[in-house]
Amino acid sequence: MERLVLEFQMSDGITYCDTVTYPILYESAEQLAVDIEEFCKSDEEFEICGNKFIPYDFYEDGKYYTPNIYTLDEWFSQVKG
Repeated sequence: MERLVLEFQMSDGITYCDTVTYPILYESAEQLAVDIEEFCKSDEEFEICGNKFIPYDFYEDGKYYTPNIYTLDEWFSQVKG
């Protein structure tokens, strides 16, 4: 199991946009990306590591956008200061 960080933009397309970040314990970053895309195709709410997700959050104008998935080291390397 890998300790990962999942990040994606949550927006209604008009009034707000925010980056959401979740800690995730998963088999691998690659498998997490594949599984999220498959879950989104089902068009039903899904849960990963106790966090609930709505497929709508990964789409914009009908197009699927893969979330950013980082290892902890990758994620912390982005932190400045």
